[in-house]
Order: sequence, then C-alpha cells, then structure tokens
Amino acid sequence: ELVEMLRRFVLVGLMVLYQDTMMQLVLGTLLAAAFSLFQVQASPYINMSDDLLASSLSFCMVVAFLCSYAFKDAALTGLEAIQDKMSIEQKDLYVLDQDTLTLIMMCVMIAALLISAVIFVFQFAAEVARAKRDARANRARRLRYVRNGQEVDVPSTKAGEFHLLYAAKVQAPIQCLC
Repeated sequence: ELVEMLRRFVLVGLMVLYQDTMMQLVLGTLLAAAFSLFQVQASPYINMSDDLLASSLSFCMVVAFLCSYAFKDAALTGLEAIQDKMSIEQKDLYVLDQDTLTLIMMCVMIAALLISAVIFVFQFAAEVARAKRDARANRARRLRYVRNGQEVDVPSTKAGEFHLLYAAKVQAPIQCLC
C-alpha cells in the first residue's frame, strides 16, 4: 500500500515540477516502468489474479506514457515548417502516423479491459465455488436423520444434563438413528 501511494505521489505530485514538458513524459515513463518492474517482481497481492491485473494495468500505463511521448513528438514533426526542413529519410524516420498511435493506444486500453473482465469472471467463479463449498460444509456439520436427511431438532437440556450420541463408525459423520 505504501509503495502504491508513493507511485501515485511521484507520478502525480512530483511530475508537476516538469509540467507540459517532454521531460515530464520521459521521467513519467521511466518511473512507471520502474514501478511496474518492482510490482512484477514483488507480487504484493495475495491472489495471483490481483497481481496479474496490477501488472497488466501497470504495463498499460507505461504504454500510455510512451504513446503520449510519441503524440507530443508527432505534434512537433507534423508541423509543415519542420517537415519542409527535413529530408525524405528524416521524414520516414521521425514523422509518426497519429492514426497508428491512436490505434495502438486503443488496443492497449481494450486489452486492459478484457484482461480485467477475464480476471473478474475467474474471481467471481472462484467466489461462487467457495460459497457453495462453505454452504456444503455448514450443512454437513449438522446432525441429520438417516431416513430423510432433515436436521435433528435436539431438545434443550437442563443444567448438568447432556445428550449422548452414538456413531456406528468413528470415521463417519455422527448421525442420529432416531
């Protein structure tokens, strides 16, 4: 939790010092990549699915920073005054297609949503299975009639009295043969 708060503070709070500069994007990308690497190595969550979700979303954040850097670069190299001074080779190397960047960004975000949905479905299924298992275990701990499986309503006892139950097999669950 502390590392997550530190990540938020650094990426939101400290990056204000370099607001609207390329340095903000470069530092943000490096820090997001470092935190992502730390998160993958540390696996801080109990459930593996939570680790997978956090790692995939950290990766998406790194891609978002990279695409932001590329968009900013494309805004600069897309200017006609800049392109007029570039050679054909430089245009091929440095001018970026913003539609492709948009497509990459959208694909990464859709992939993050799909990963989140798949993890949600698996976690929901695991929770339903756990609830069924707990309900079955709770039912199994009750004293039941052999004939119909209904719970035995054990009458209350007076102070100092108790009920004695006999089980035919020690390993079998205790059942009332009433």
